[in-house]
Amino acid sequence: GAIMNFDLFMTGVKIGLSVAMPVGPICLLCIRKSLSDTIAVGIALALGVATADMIYAILGVVSITTLQSWLNQYAYILELLGAAVIIYLGISTLKNRIPNNAASCTTESLVQTYFSIIAITLTSPMTIALFASIIAGTSISVDNHVSLGFLAAGVFVSTAVWFISLSAVVIYFKKWFNQ
Repeated sequence: GAIMNFDLFMTGVKIGLSVAMPVGPICLLCIRKSLSDTIAVGIALALGVATADMIYAILGVVSITTLQSWLNQYAYILELLGAAVIIYLGISTLKNRIPNNAASCTTESLVQTYFSIIAITLTSPMTIALFASIIAGTSISVDNHVSLGFLAAGVFVSTAVWFISLSAVVIYFKKWFNQ
């Protein structure tokens, strides 16, 4: 009943934070965009990442065996791709000076940012690998759609709060990055 659903929500929170907190390509991209844009862009990024993570949580719980066999088959290639993305983002972040003026934000650009980060997150090898390993290592028992919804909501909320907080902190300390 309600206690089981709360436990699934909290499990979703733990999974969401476990995937969101490591500094990988998605995190670096969000930091970089937060440095060069406004908090609205940071929120759009956070909600997009949270949406993609929620999708992976649902897919992972529903089809863990298929996902695990695919990951095992392509693990080395995914690791190489993830490493290349991290290296590229790190080098480009260090090379480019952060602009002092934030770009103008329109509703269209925020919607575009939201959907772009969903696509980027869904194709991120690190995100795929983290979700697969965390969900495979967790004995999650979801017996109905409501329970799955609580798990997915926990992932969404924790990821969104993490990335909104990250964007806010980065924007707050932006002045020190330009010195």
